[in-house]
Amino acid sequence: MATDRRNEDFGDVKRTRSTNLAQLTKLYKELEKNLISYENVEHVKLRLSSRSSVSSQSRLRSAKAKRLIAELKLRKLSEHHELEREQHELEREQHELERAQIEIKFRQQVYNQRSELEEANLEESVWQEAVEEDTDNNSGIMNIRNISQTVSQTLQSSIHESEKECINMNSISGQTAATDKPTMNINNSTQGISAQSGFSDVSVSSIDSAFQCLASTLHQGFNLPKPELLTFNGTPLDYSKFIRNFETNIEGRISDNSLRLSYLIQYCRGEAKCCIEDCVLLHSDEGYKRARAILYSRYGRPHVIARSFIEKLVYGAQIKASDIEGLSKLALEMQKCEITLSQLGFNSDIDNSENLRCIVKRLPMHMRTRWVDIAHSISESGREPGFLI
Repeated sequence: MATDRRNEDFGDVKRTRSTNLAQLTKLYKELEKNLISYENVEHVKLRLSSRSSVSSQSRLRSAKAKRLIAELKLRKLSEHHELEREQHELEREQHELERAQIEIKFRQQVYNQRSELEEANLEESVWQEAVEEDTDNNSGIMNIRNISQTVSQTLQSSIHESEKECINMNSISGQTAATDKPTMNINNSTQGISAQSGFSDVSVSSIDSAFQCLASTLHQGFNLPKPELLTFNGTPLDYSKFIRNFETNIEGRISDNSLRLSYLIQYCRGEAKCCIEDCVLLHSDEGYKRARAILYSRYGRPHVIARSFIEKLVYGAQIKASDIEGLSKLALEMQKCEITLSQLGFNSDIDNSENLRCIVKRLPMHMRTRWVDIAHSISESGREPGFLI
């Protein structure tokens, strides 16, 4: 037992010694590496420089990262400031736009109120004239009737006096002569009465008829439906009739250019309204003239209207033989085109042979054949077929 115990202790000591020896060997090797000698001086310098370079590079990277972060923050700050400035600028422009819209709306309301006031004044003046004429006519009729009554009373008194004279002369000159004389006076008096009463009746009847005619005219003017006012949406095809309708119903009845401009904007739609609605900012006379000039330059030039009409007819879709509505619509469009272009002086464009050929190609085949026969007979008669054959 003692021997075994000693063997185990010896083994433990041996293992401990081997471990310590290995550690000492390792430490010795590390010491040899770190010791400066002629053999390893270059190796030590290289290790020291590599360690310092790694440290410098890491510090440089850290400083560069900090610089980039600072630059990024500065750039974000300046961008944020620029965005805030642009936002304030947009808000200011929006406020200016809202103020301008409010001003335009206010002016539009003022124009509408002026228009209503003008219409009310016109209606009041018409009714005032009618009342005054009615009063004057009634007073004139009463005066004429009073005069006729006075004349009739005077004539009747003269008749009575002549009758008395005739009776007195009967007692003096005899029955026969007395009877003849008063009869003659009575006849003359009666004729005078008839003439005076006839004159008064004619005067009264003529005045009554004139007053009735005036009353009838006023009654028709206020009770007949108002003429329809056309609207304009920027189509050159509708420009001529819109302007003619506007000049007849608005411009010819209102002298104030501000009201004319208000009505012109009111009866325009879409693009046409957008291009003239800012004219309310100008002076009334200049604004109305400018609005009319803009509409004319964009939609009312004769060649623009003529081209629109002709292109609508020439480049339309093919019409089938069963499409009665399409044929009727084509005939109506040709009628409108002829009326408008003849007024604008573009008759040569209407009768252009190429345009006629394109229009005829839109017709069904049997109608083309019929048109060719009619055109041939017209050519045989010595003239060229035209738009209206």
